Amino acid sequence: MTDEEKRLLEGWGWPMPARKAHYFRMGKSLCGSWIFFGRLTQGNDDSPDNCPTCKRKLAKERSPRTSHPGQPPALPARAGNPYPYSLSDGHFKGTRAQGCPT
Repeated sequence: MTDEEKRLLEGWGWPMPARKAHYFRMGKSLCGSWIFFGRLTQGNDDSPDNCPTCKRKLAKERSPRTSHPGQPPALPARAGNPYPYSLSDGHFKGTRAQGCPT
């Protein structure tokens, strides 16, 4: 896809009854409120006349990711051990093997 084709498919547009400019991709706004096939412009991302939801979603898409694509984000650490066994003593807790020597 050339830059000219991309420019025609995505950018900021201002539908006639809208109060704010919205960012459109393939005719649909990022906020999901509008469908528009008029003239689109590139840049001007920080204008106060832009839809705040579209600005936020566009900034999130353009920001670098903290995790690798395809990997889930890291989970916060939990307090305590949620598993019923301990690797330090080699025995399962609450089973007959608890009293057996290793």
